[in-house]
Amino acid sequence: MATLSPFRNQGIAQALLQRVAKRAVDDYGVKTISAHVWESNTEGRQWYAKHGFKEVHFEENYYRKLNPDGAWVVERPIGIADFLN
Repeated sequence: MATLSPFRNQGIAQALLQRVAKRAVDDYGVKTISAHVWESNTEGRQWYAKHGFKEVHFEENYYRKLNPDGAWVVERPIGIADFLN
């Protein structure tokens, strides 16, 4: 998931995350959301932290065309906030 710079801080990514979480629970019974975040994406890592995600694992050599090439796996349980509009 990515948001172009001019459209950040408007709630677009949060709305998308809520919609995906609701569908994951309703259709598949998912209880946890996880994502990979490029290690140098400070803004992205801060966004995930702000939305309750924890960095749980680091994967080296995850991205083939980026330098550095590592990614943080972030995750959090799905909660009631994912169903609020």
